[in-house]
Amino acid sequence: MVWFLKSENDLSSRQNAIFVLKELISADEACVDDLMGIEGIEETLFHTVKVPICPKATKASLVIIHHMMIKSSKGTRGEIALRFIRMGLIHPILEILVDGDKNVCEKALGVMDSICSLEEGRENAYGNALTVHC
Repeated sequence: MVWFLKSENDLSSRQNAIFVLKELISADEACVDDLMGIEGIEETLFHTVKVPICPKATKASLVIIHHMMIKSSKGTRGEIALRFIRMGLIHPILEILVDGDKNVCEKALGVMDSICSLEEGRENAYGNALTVHC
């Protein structure tokens, strides 16, 4: 599964691996901790959001990221969100909110909610030209 996720040349395999992971996590949230044990999983999911394969893969990646942020017992919710913030996830999320379809935007808002629950996440979001600070 890891090999498929990290495959740069075979987008179809990477896309299918993401779909499988989404289904596993949706069926059994205990899988989140196993997923967190995969070296480089956060970077792979971030890359799939930043450089989309297709809207379904982006949506599935956002679902996985959201589950990782709220369900993992390996690190606090904040630690996982901070890793994604520091990778630069906020900008692609905001781009999705501007250009994405309704289903993808719903998932992006869930991730953004988790990110903005942290001070560093809010600061990064406020610093983006696509946001308005009230």
